[in-house]
Amino acid sequence: MPTAEHMERAAMLGLAVSMQPTFDLEWGQPGGLYAQRVGAERAHAMNPLRLLLDRGVVVGVGSDAPVVPMDPWLTIHAMEHHHDASQRLTRAESIRLHTAGSARLAHQEEKKGVLEPGMHAELVAYDVDPLTVEDVRTLRPTMTVSLGREVWLA
Repeated sequence: MPTAEHMERAAMLGLAVSMQPTFDLEWGQPGGLYAQRVGAERAHAMNPLRLLLDRGVVVGVGSDAPVVPMDPWLTIHAMEHHHDASQRLTRAESIRLHTAGSARLAHQEEKKGVLEPGMHAELVAYDVDPLTVEDVRTLRPTMTVSLGREVWLA
């Protein structure tokens, strides 16, 4: 539950933040666990993704499994459907937080997080475009590649 002052200080200090957006999907709706535990007003301010990004804070995301499912597309769906519409992210922003943002938090940004020459080729292929599919939770991989080598093929 970062306040505006917390976010400002984090930005000024150049801090990076790890978040688990699926918590918001599971608990952030009106009457959900956040509201039950901390009250509706404080619950509404939870997980301010847009505010953090707009302030320039580096954000990486994950699932915090087994508390919530370890499903990257569910996490991306959660960022697109934040309980507070003003905090929602685009699909491209959500994917960037899950890839480049998380690589940065793990101090792996020189090796992972983006597909560029010289980087580790770590990727998943799909038979549809993840940027245009209506519901990302329906995506199923057709191939995975790690360090430039195919490790799974449907």
